[in-house]
Amino acid sequence: MKKESFNQALIYDDHCPLCKAYTAAFVKGGLLQNQHRISFSEVNIKAHKIDWEKAKHEIPLINLTTGEVKYGVDALAEILQQKIFFIQPIFKIKVVNWCMKKLYALISYNRKIIVAKRVVANDHFDCSPRYNFFWRLMFAFVLLGMNQFFIEKTIDHLQLDIANNNFILFNVLITLACFVVMIFFKKKLLTDAIVHILLSVLVASSFVCLLSFILKYFLVAPIIFYVVSVIALFIFTQQIIQRYHFMKHTSML
Repeated sequence: MKKESFNQALIYDDHCPLCKAYTAAFVKGGLLQNQHRISFSEVNIKAHKIDWEKAKHEIPLINLTTGEVKYGVDALAEILQQKIFFIQPIFKIKVVNWCMKKLYALISYNRKIIVAKRVVANDHFDCSPRYNFFWRLMFAFVLLGMNQFFIEKTIDHLQLDIANNNFILFNVLITLACFVVMIFFKKKLLTDAIVHILLSVLVASSFVCLLSFILKYFLVAPIIFYVVSVIALFIFTQQIIQRYHFMKHTSML
């Protein structure tokens, strides 16, 4: 598909750092013209036949010639097809399409909470994704798995005499405790708090894991590990504070 024939516009959430980043990358990479990257704050919602409720969860791509609208994975595949000619045929495979749409939903429904950056509310159109208990919970499980991976790798790199099973049991007990607490508290408040904590742990644990890898293979002085561990604790604390204020700002607390 020639660039000049790609007469389509992408409507993105300009109050979402992730959305801003990857749509800007499309423009920089020559996949999308800058004037065809339109924010929800600027778009004329009456000028296009878009399912605006669906657009909160799946980014819409409008064909400016025919008026056809594609959403989410199909929209991204349409854009990437310009340089990755085989991507659309692959995405048409049912299993691949199903998996990609589930992955897209996992990220889309949690996109605001991933970065947790406070922004000015969009008075023109509220494009924030609706809270979805299933996808918030699935995201928590994904984060648990990622934290488990980084913790195990850190233990392995440092050759610590700690049983990995203890961490697995700890994660299981924490998860079960969360389910019990959900009986007495609002699911949204609790799941959001859990995800914020797990994301904070992930930032710190991945940092420590990278350091332990350097210690193991490049023979860095052990004292460096303790220094950076303190830095990791600082990063974790900073993340917790930032995410607490984000929850407070968004009227969750």
